[in-house]
Amino acid sequence: MTTSRGVAINGSRSRDSPLPHSNEFALLRKRVYLERANMADIIAIASQKGGAGKTTLTMALAGQALIAGQRVVILDLDPQASVSTWSDQRDSEAPIVASIQAARLQQELTHAHKIADLILLDTPPHAESTTLAVARAADLVLIPCRPGFLDIMAIRATADMVTMAGKRPVIVFNGVRPNSKQAQDAASAVAALPADVCSGHLSYRSDFDSAVTAGKTVQEHAPRSKAADEVAAVFKWVALRLPRKP
Repeated sequence: MTTSRGVAINGSRSRDSPLPHSNEFALLRKRVYLERANMADIIAIASQKGGAGKTTLTMALAGQALIAGQRVVILDLDPQASVSTWSDQRDSEAPIVASIQAARLQQELTHAHKIADLILLDTPPHAESTTLAVARAADLVLIPCRPGFLDIMAIRATADMVTMAGKRPVIVFNGVRPNSKQAQDAASAVAALPADVCSGHLSYRSDFDSAVTAGKTVQEHAPRSKAADEVAAVFKWVALRLPRKP
């Protein structure tokens, strides 16, 4: 993309355009620096398998980001629009949720960057083109996965797509049986995949379901629960893996 002065965003200039004066060039570089620094972080939550816990993880991360004082936008690309339905019954306007089509992703991201610190992309299962699109757009891609054998075997399809997009995915185990070694055993089972594994996980807890029913985040519904503590641990780990802005 070239600015009105004929200078590309990366600092190069178009062939027929004069080189701007040094002070103009310095101002342009400063503006580009500030624009990049002010862009929101984008986290995609993706899995080709249905029932992996994408929406649960999306809502959980949104709730923790709100506690951290961030402005959060969720772009709901799943035709089931579960996050949008949850948002409709909330008393709070935050997080902002928009149900969109994958073909509008870039346009909606442009708008979201103007009002958000964190953008979460909730995606549908069995949608290769959508998964590739969000993986390319995201700073970080999370693959939620239940610790069962069939769920673990299904991860590779999503991990390969994210890798094809030039990103290294992060596996977040979800629906883990409380007080068990399921998460550790599952982490060992995926060790050969081209992916990192989040040190935290979400257990199968009724507070997650009851929070959704109440139109709340689990942090709002049960702030001192083990479910809320697990979300906080996952959020902290994920936040540290986001690429640093310039």
